[in-house]
Amino acid sequence: MPKTFNKNEIRPVRKIAREILDHWRAQYADAPKRPGFVTYAWPYLEAMLSLETTSRQERYGMEDAQMIVLYFLNNVTGWKGDFARAYKAELNYLLEVQNAA
Repeated sequence: MPKTFNKNEIRPVRKIAREILDHWRAQYADAPKRPGFVTYAWPYLEAMLSLETTSRQERYGMEDAQMIVLYFLNNVTGWKGDFARAYKAELNYLLEVQNAA
């Protein structure tokens, strides 16, 4: 069943990141070579595990939460499929909501 998200339920970034991490581990654990996007997006995914929102006031190290999520999204353009579309759409929606506030 494809992953979908509810626009009425704003979830913490850390929960979304945890689901992505679990999905990647299940999908690529036995792969002889991980796709490049996993390697490049991994540091941002790890940072997202500690974020609550996509706010510019929330920080991880020297970067604000919004930039971390944007960097992650930029690095996963090669991630395809129903799960990828749903998670990327949810993260983009969080960015839109944060910027509208």
